[in-house]
Amino acid sequence: MKLFTFFRPLAAGAPVVEEGLATHFSIEQTKRHDSHGTVTPKYVRAAALVETAETIAPDFIREIRTHVPAFTEWTPELFQKEMPAIPASLVAELLAPFY
Repeated sequence: MKLFTFFRPLAAGAPVVEEGLATHFSIEQTKRHDSHGTVTPKYVRAAALVETAETIAPDFIREIRTHVPAFTEWTPELFQKEMPAIPASLVAELLAPFY
């Protein structure tokens, strides 16, 4: 689950979208390799938010990262410009600090 933060550790907290993507990846890999893992509710919620955004715009992370690679630099304005179909309320949750 910590693959993403391993490559780019932060001094401060990551946004929900970054932890959600890492958790989503971890859950998918756990299923794919038929292993058992434990994920706490806040990580499950972050992954669910990412999955919800993916149902609206399947490649939203890849598309946005081509313009702004660092999750911590993503803004509501960036989403409005690049992914206007994702509701502002969901964007706000994705960009919130992950605690």
